[in-house]
Amino acid sequence: MNEKIETESRDNLEILVKKDVERDISLIKETFQRENAEAMKNRILYFYKPLKEKLRDSKDQPKDIEDYFRKIYIEQGLKIDEIVSRSEKLIKEQAGVCLENLISLMEYSSDRKQEFIAIPTLLPYSPFNRPIFYFSIIRELVTGEKTEVLDIAIHEISHFLFFDIIKNLEFNLRTSPETQSLKHLFKEALTGMLLSEPELETLLDRKNYLGNPEVHFLSVKVSTGKQMILREYLRQIFRDYRSRGLTFSDFIRDEIKRMLPKAVEFHQKKIFWDENEQELRLKDSKLLEEYKKPIIIS
Repeated sequence: MNEKIETESRDNLEILVKKDVERDISLIKETFQRENAEAMKNRILYFYKPLKEKLRDSKDQPKDIEDYFRKIYIEQGLKIDEIVSRSEKLIKEQAGVCLENLISLMEYSSDRKQEFIAIPTLLPYSPFNRPIFYFSIIRELVTGEKTEVLDIAIHEISHFLFFDIIKNLEFNLRTSPETQSLKHLFKEALTGMLLSEPELETLLDRKNYLGNPEVHFLSVKVSTGKQMILREYLRQIFRDYRSRGLTFSDFIRDEIKRMLPKAVEFHQKKIFWDENEQELRLKDSKLLEEYKKPIIIS
């Protein structure tokens, strides 16, 4: 990619940080009302054990959920405002050069202005719905561990750019639960690979960025018999393509085609993770051994 396209693309991408209590509370309530969201509900209740007790005898669950999280926003208001202010400053000062490097790695170009909005959330994870992405602040409120808004911003925007690339390649990965699971796990492993490339690893000041936990141990086995974590497999192929002068889009197109016949197996991995997430996060040996069994790709 030439210098001119990189600069134009970077300048066309902007990140704004915005506190939006009502949107966040609505998102949390909507999660509890959604069907097929048990894994997300379990993650919330695992983190907010008093809420789990409260909902056990609830006669008006939406109201009790709203009251619970609104109380946190009121009681922790000053601290939340401090996090938002610090996050806004960090994005203004450092996001531009990170975006430039992400765009370069993904060979992404766009002639349209795109504005992404980063909203703090009390959820224990960071969902997105383009152009909005949420960044979880609850660990900082509870433990003092600093919110990594820059990591989250570049992580989520890499997903948005990936979606644009597969759209341009005319892949429709929303045709079934199986292809959706493939897309989900592929994008998470891809982001883990991108953010741990030297260009971004240095800028983000993060060593050995692994991506989301569900892909930390997701493995594939290639025809030679070699077994690798999916993230590292993608890195190997990505660097090989780059050394041969092939494009990032070539790399994405060929690897999705390679993995599509295994969509059912990727879906099974996603189901297994969702059903056993807490135990896998705690590295239960038997479950982790099962999850690590590789998907064989040709």
